[in-house]
Amino acid sequence: MTSLEFSNEFEVLFNNVMSNQSPGIDEYEKSLLLTKAELELVKNHFNLKGNKYQEGYDDSAKRQYDFSTLNTVKRYTRGSSYMDLSVNPPVSTPIVVQNEINFREILQYNSVDFYQGQDIYSVFPVSTRDRNVHRYKYDLPKDYLFFLNEEVELERTINNIKVTKNAIVTPINYEQLTVLRGGIYKFPTQNECWRVITNTKDDINSEAACNVEILAPYASEIINYSMRYLRKPKPIVLINIGNVYGTTIDGESGEGLPDDVSDAEVCELPEAMHPEIVQRAVELAKAAYRTGETETLVQTGTRTE
Repeated sequence: MTSLEFSNEFEVLFNNVMSNQSPGIDEYEKSLLLTKAELELVKNHFNLKGNKYQEGYDDSAKRQYDFSTLNTVKRYTRGSSYMDLSVNPPVSTPIVVQNEINFREILQYNSVDFYQGQDIYSVFPVSTRDRNVHRYKYDLPKDYLFFLNEEVELERTINNIKVTKNAIVTPINYEQLTVLRGGIYKFPTQNECWRVITNTKDDINSEAACNVEILAPYASEIINYSMRYLRKPKPIVLINIGNVYGTTIDGESGEGLPDDVSDAEVCELPEAMHPEIVQRAVELAKAAYRTGETETLVQTGTRTE
C-alpha cells in the first residue's frame, strides 16, 4: 500500500468500528498506530505462542513470506579492533583491515607466563591461564530484533599447520552457562561455540543494540562470524512528520516524503501483510479512545491473521 492507501483504509475501518463517531486522527497519530501494529505483528508472528496458528518463523510458507523482507545476513571478519582485558582500564586498539566490522577478541593475558587483573568485562569467568582460550565480543546491528542462525569459521594450528573448519554457534542462557561452566568440560566441543547476549558496551558512542560474547573451543580462534537475523522493520511514516509536526518516530522523520499523503511506498513488509497491519492499528486506536474494552481488543489482536 502507498501512504494514501494506508491513510484511507485506516479511516474507513476506524469510522466503521466507531460507528461514525470516531474522533479525528491526524497523519502523525496514524503513523504511530501503524508502526506499533507493524512491530506487534512481527513479534507475534515470530513467537508461535503469540498467534492463532501456533506457527513461528519458518514453520510455513506464509511465515517465510511474512518475514522475507526482514531476513538479513551480516558477516564479521577478524581484525577491526581488539580489547585487552589484562590492561586496567582496557584499551581498544584499532587495526585497519579491509571489510572488518566490530570484531574484537577479548585477550586475557599480556604474556604467556604472567596473569594480571580480573576479567570484569567478560561473561565467561577466568578459570585458566591458558592462552589457547579465546573469547570474542561483537556489536549487534542497531536494527537487530531476533537471531535466526549463526555460524563461525574456526582456525586451529595442528602440527604447525593452520587448519580451518566451520562450526555452529549454540545460543545459551545464563542458567545453561552456569551448568556448563560447572561441569567437567568447561569449553565447547570442536564443532560448536557458545554464545550469550550481553550489554557490556565498552564504547559509549556505539549505536549497537547490544553485544554478544562467544566462547570458542579450546585452542581454536574465530576468524569469521556470520549471523542471520530478523531486523526491526522501519516505521510506517505516512508523511514528512519532521516538517509538519517537528518530530520523529523511532528516529524516522519521513524525510523525502511530501507534507501530505501520496503514492509513496511507506511499508517494507510484504504487501499481503498490509491489511493485517491496518486492522491491528484500528484495534489499537479503538483501545486508546474507548477504555474498558482493552481485554476484548487484546484477544481480538490474536485474530488479525
